[in-house]
Amino acid sequence: MKVLFLMESPEYLRFFDSAIEEMAARGHAVAIAVTSDRTGKPVGLEGLQQYAARVRVLGMVPQHDGFWGSTTHRLHAVMDFARYFHPRFAAAVALRARIKRKVLPAAYHWLDAVPRLSPGMVRRIERMLMACDRAIPPYPPMVDFLQEAAPDVLLVSPLVDAA
Repeated sequence: MKVLFLMESPEYLRFFDSAIEEMAARGHAVAIAVTSDRTGKPVGLEGLQQYAARVRVLGMVPQHDGFWGSTTHRLHAVMDFARYFHPRFAAAVALRARIKRKVLPAAYHWLDAVPRLSPGMVRRIERMLMACDRAIPPYPPMVDFLQEAAPDVLLVSPLVDAA
């Protein structure tokens, strides 16, 4: 089986190293790629090389820095913030403030003036934002990257992150 691990950073290896080694030992073709290699982190891309004898190290995943990449990031930030309009998150003031501070573009800070909406209205807003997300064209280098890796299994960590 071909397994592709996509991790935010090489430092996530500490959570998966035994699983990666076990899969490789059992004959699975394992590949590792990361979405960022921020300086100052305890493990950089060079840390992946220790696995090179047992797994394929693909390095960095293609990053979309163009118009659609920034549009996608802004859209996902608004999607993350919009969930706090739901009445069940009314008491999550600190989480709402953190999402606003961490990822919501300044042009959308006015959304914080909306205290809450009905569950039905939140669902409609979420569906509209998801429809916009589906309308964004796939990033060709990412499509090529995934087609070349051709994994049977794709593992992503963390799966959920802001924006």
